[in-house]
Amino acid sequence: RVRLGLTIKGIWIDTPEVRSKLAIMPLVEPKFIPKEHFSHVVWWLYADKLVLVLYREEPIAVVIESEDFARTYRNFFKLMWRVARK
Repeated sequence: RVRLGLTIKGIWIDTPEVRSKLAIMPLVEPKFIPKEHFSHVVWWLYADKLVLVLYREEPIAVVIESEDFARTYRNFFKLMWRVARK
């Protein structure tokens, strides 16, 4: 990703630990939401793929290849991006 110059645009929980880790990561454009919105589920979008990951003792990941799912989550991300803080 870094070698290709790809920037991660993401929304993270706002804690000092998370901010310090992100501060040293190259090519990251972060925004933050309050820590009371923490979830063990994270998701990534790329092309027409949605990846859902549940982080527990044994992580579970699901990849959904669907234009409709990708479009819906992309719109949700845009909404969250507008309300998240820098």
